[in-house]
Amino acid sequence: MEKSKLKAATMHADVEVVEFLGEGAWHYAWKVKKGSDKLVLRIPKDIAYGKPVPFNEEALKAEYGGTELYYRSVNKAVGGAAPEFFKFHVSTELAYTLETYGGEQIDLHSTTEATAFQIGKEIGEIHRKTEEVPHGLDGFGYLTWSEEKGLRGR
Repeated sequence: MEKSKLKAATMHADVEVVEFLGEGAWHYAWKVKKGSDKLVLRIPKDIAYGKPVPFNEEALKAEYGGTELYYRSVNKAVGGAAPEFFKFHVSTELAYTLETYGGEQIDLHSTTEATAFQIGKEIGEIHRKTEEVPHGLDGFGYLTWSEEKGLRGR
């Protein structure tokens, strides 16, 4: 990961890096802080699955806009079940997301069957309640984004 992208993102978002959290298939992630708020900064990778990832404004805005809509819908259904803060920036020079830090991860290796069952039950309830929240988008299926129509279902 280019350190220049991290520096540009932290300056643009006005955050301070606390620690590197890790990487997924498509993004690198850092725990950052803005004032007293703990957040996660994610920057898309240039290479995923061994192949270059070309900049695609519409795809990034559809993905990040969909995440923003999902978090908002989840929190309408069950307050605090998803990150309360989510912001993203997409330009040809810089792309990143910034969201509420969710805390320490659950150690699945030490989770008992009863605890895993309870977690699954709670997550299922959140999903059922979220399904009842109107999303307000035109269309259905995969999300797309365009300058003319914004975020919508394909």
